[in-house]
Amino acid sequence: MSVTEEQYHLIVKYIDQTLSKEDQNLFDNNIAKSAAFRKEVEQMEAVTAGLKAVEKLEEINEIKEVFKEFDKEDQVPKNKSLISFPLGLGIAASVSLIAFLAYASFFKTSFSTSDDVFNEYYELFPVNEQVRAGNTSSQALVLYDAQKYEEAIPLLVKMMNSSKNELAPIYLANAYLQTNKTDEAISILRDNISQESSGYTSQFYQWYLGLAFLKSQKLVDAKKVFINLTNEKGVYSNRSQEILVKLE
Repeated sequence: MSVTEEQYHLIVKYIDQTLSKEDQNLFDNNIAKSAAFRKEVEQMEAVTAGLKAVEKLEEINEIKEVFKEFDKEDQVPKNKSLISFPLGLGIAASVSLIAFLAYASFFKTSFSTSDDVFNEYYELFPVNEQVRAGNTSSQALVLYDAQKYEEAIPLLVKMMNSSKNELAPIYLANAYLQTNKTDEAISILRDNISQESSGYTSQFYQWYLGLAFLKSQKLVDAKKVFINLTNEKGVYSNRSQEILVKLE
């Protein structure tokens, strides 16, 4: 670890949003004076954001599995109105009607195209919670978080070119994907994936590069990326294996 134990605990508090006023002053001082501290913050933000993205996928799949089980038991009437389905009969109260309507069509469809797989697995790479709390000066990330991707793109380009933030290219690539500029997303991810980065961050680059290939119908390239992620046994290993099975 390139920072002291005290600095490490400051970063943890920052990620958890539990900095006291005194802690915040210490944190700001370290950010201003220590390149190693800034690097550690960026890496921990990358890990945290990536794990949150994985958790979202897991939550979605848990909901899907609930409905798959009920579908197997023929508890969802065929050709019946979804709205009239009695959700209270056996389905956990925490599963809302909105969630059901959002995913019910999924269970009647077999995935056979790269677009289908992309739409199932793609989740926008999230910003750090500090952005939502208004504790960042990065207008690029504020616009990105507000889903104003066209406005965010030129600022994200500037952010990527003027800093060593490992996450900047990932945010830019996601903004391109959100605006259907898939080739630009692929170019950004491919150009930056081989540069020095932490293990987790490297997997985030590969994951979104694979998804971008899917979106652009480049199945051979996509499979190569997902095979590599499967072999790495990282946070996207299981997801990559699932995608490879669906693409067969």
